Amino acid sequence: MTKQEIYDVIGNSPQSWLNTARNLIDSAQILDEYFRAGLSKKITDERSFRVRPSSKMLYGFGIECLLKGVWVNEGNEITKRGIGKYKQLEKDKHDLNEISNTVCFDRNADEWDLLKRLTIIMRSIGRYPIAKNYLEYSGKIEWVGPKDYETLNTILQKLITRINSVAP
Repeated sequence: MTKQEIYDVIGNSPQSWLNTARNLIDSAQILDEYFRAGLSKKITDERSFRVRPSSKMLYGFGIECLLKGVWVNEGNEITKRGIGKYKQLEKDKHDLNEISNTVCFDRNADEWDLLKRLTIIMRSIGRYPIAKNYLEYSGKIEWVGPKDYETLNTILQKLITRINSVAP
């Protein structure tokens, strides 16, 4: 196999997207545990408070991988076979709701809101001190505790189930 063919095979493999998503989500969970340990005073490392935005960014990128895994699982391509080039599913990079629309992933209001906030975190405070422009901050981006974790887990389970289902 050529490098281009390998690239296409990996890019169009639902399992590849699922594996990468699991790596990102596992990393996010480890950082979250570290943050919560600092919050509960089980540890006194001040760095534990700085990892929170990065953990949410990792959750967001994990969800993005799951959405792309759904896309390829349902017979679509992420890489154009024979060209060896990545195909972006969204006009606005890392927009989880836009990608959700593309892959026909139904969301309730809480799920839509969480994906919107994760998108903002992915584009800004998870990796940069600011967003691309001030308009990105036109809403709340904080994490709302247990409710957000429940919503996150629901999204993850729905997407993993779709990837693990047999393509139509």
